[in-house]
Amino acid sequence: MSTFFDSASLALIPSGVKDGKVYSIKPTPEYGEELVTNGSFATDSDWTKESGWTISGGNATFDGRATTGALLQSLGLTTGATYRVSFDVVNYNNGSVKAYLSNGSPTGASPLITSSGSYVFDIVATGPAILFRNVTNFDGSIDNVSVQEIVSSGDFTFSRGTDTATRVNSSGLIEKERSNQLLQSNTFDTTWALGGGTLTSGQTGYDGSSDAWLFTYTSGAAIVNQPNTFSGVQTYSVYAKGSAANGIRLYAFGSVNANAYFDLNIGEVEDNSGIIDAKIEDKGNGWYRCSITFDQTNTNIYMYLTGNNNSSAGSGSVLIQDAQLEQGLVATDYIETTTAAVYEGITDNLPRLDYSGGASCPSLLLEPSRTNGFAQSEYFKALMTNDADITIDDNAATSPEGVQNAARLNFNAASKSMYRAINFAGEHTYSFYVKAEGSNIGKTFNFRLRDTSSVAVNHSVPLTGEWVRHDFQFSDSNLMEFTNREGTTIADGSILLWGIQIEAGSYPTSYIPTYGTSASRVGENNVITSASALIGQTEGTMYYEFNSGKNDGADYVVSLSDGSANNRIIIYRSSANQLIAQIRTSAVSVAQINTSTLTEDITYKVALGYANNDVVFYVNGTQIGSDTSATIPATDRIATDNSVGSATFGRPLNQFLLFKTRLTNAELASITTL
Repeated sequence: MSTFFDSASLALIPSGVKDGKVYSIKPTPEYGEELVTNGSFATDSDWTKESGWTISGGNATFDGRATTGALLQSLGLTTGATYRVSFDVVNYNNGSVKAYLSNGSPTGASPLITSSGSYVFDIVATGPAILFRNVTNFDGSIDNVSVQEIVSSGDFTFSRGTDTATRVNSSGLIEKERSNQLLQSNTFDTTWALGGGTLTSGQTGYDGSSDAWLFTYTSGAAIVNQPNTFSGVQTYSVYAKGSAANGIRLYAFGSVNANAYFDLNIGEVEDNSGIIDAKIEDKGNGWYRCSITFDQTNTNIYMYLTGNNNSSAGSGSVLIQDAQLEQGLVATDYIETTTAAVYEGITDNLPRLDYSGGASCPSLLLEPSRTNGFAQSEYFKALMTNDADITIDDNAATSPEGVQNAARLNFNAASKSMYRAINFAGEHTYSFYVKAEGSNIGKTFNFRLRDTSSVAVNHSVPLTGEWVRHDFQFSDSNLMEFTNREGTTIADGSILLWGIQIEAGSYPTSYIPTYGTSASRVGENNVITSASALIGQTEGTMYYEFNSGKNDGADYVVSLSDGSANNRIIIYRSSANQLIAQIRTSAVSVAQINTSTLTEDITYKVALGYANNDVVFYVNGTQIGSDTSATIPATDRIATDNSVGSATFGRPLNQFLLFKTRLTNAELASITTL
């Protein structure tokens, strides 16, 4: 494979993701012409010099004053286009400077520069000019300025416009998007309103920093609060340490007015209402993380300083630090915010490198659009109805996410059921994670499904000491049950549950979390545009490796095209569960080769070698077919879609290679042999 890799023009081997890109290994970016005139400052010309700037001795120099003067040159840049900007900072003495591709606005800027060195940045232009602006008393010089448009980076731009996707990370845990919906989450004298007290910053925090705040009572009800309209299952948390006051009350105003009082002297939760759960976690040195979990639409988020015996007024003070409001049943690692909510994890348009099955090397997870029809995927107490003698304990155990948000279902008597009425037409798939504890390991429970004709199917589900995801296919559901009937052995035991999902289709896709309403994950793809230099225009080879998964008629698509369906070289999976290699030139299909029916859940290595009048298709080391009359179209777009973006790949992609030459048949057989 190393020989083939060396001759490839592009290699996508999932190993690195950043800023919405899947980074390819082979390509050299293509740049446009140099746009800067006199970038070496050989003469005092071509640049506009605002106050503080001079050009002499082959440099442009700013004199360290406090004004925000700019050095600029209009280049006619295209707003929204990306440019490679390079320059040197020399003779640096003090201060800071930034480079901009703009009309002087704060956007389209480089990071802050505070030392001598050679700098290279890729910047999206927000205006027509290159300019350097003093930020704080810059005392130094600029030299060797270059600006070139990036015609093609050779890296795949990833697209998925929703925040509900998950993956299995390298630690084997389910990773979601996380966020902090509070603004100025540790700057309580900004977005937060203050009443009945004072706030003093610079206090020693739970983390050893000086970022904590002393919240001191003055009169009436001492509170800090900010408006918030977040909704669904959510957790509000803050770090706090008792002083002369007795504790704090966290209060989320809204449809249920969730609140709880936390005694910071003895580390206990007392006097709560409207909540799913409340926790106080000892963080050492008198610090606790206090949290409430609830299900509502908010209007305002409050924090009260409480006096003795949980009175709303009193005297004294507490230390507070790092407030957070997030979706879900538990407080996760703190995320700092300023003027907007901040998101981390699997965010919009971030590619998913998936380590399912304990893989040491990830696959790029590309899936079709799916919807989890259950409004609550983790809060089983809200989702299900119980027989008597069944109880559900939320947040009872550590889940496949690695946090304590799994539910425990307790069968306190024989022949009982936890059930949910369903109205889901057509073919669909249920999935959930389940685990046993102690003496329940090795037992079974019954997952019972009933259709609209009252025909029921029972599934005996084995229980192990590890989390296992089970999936079941059904049609036209009207009832779902978790029971200890029908000869199962769980009797009066318990099971742990997490992450339930119902979705249209014949196989389960990755977990889609929900917190009060059903949620969808949009289909995903990767695209490189303006990539003609990477593609053999009269000959070439396209290779990829993937897992076939279940047969559901979904397209597996890799395409070279001109952005239309008229001129393209494509490999896809048909509704008949066959791989099809097709070449279209001027809207006419000039070559098409079909495989036999695919086998489910195995690895396929596929290669299409093409040249004028010489096309051949190999799958897993075997030639499937050939064509000796095809005319190869001109293409400049590489994508995991159907050439126009309306169909996505739909399965984990292990590797993709592109060659500008048509490999020999022997090479094609070798590269595709398992």
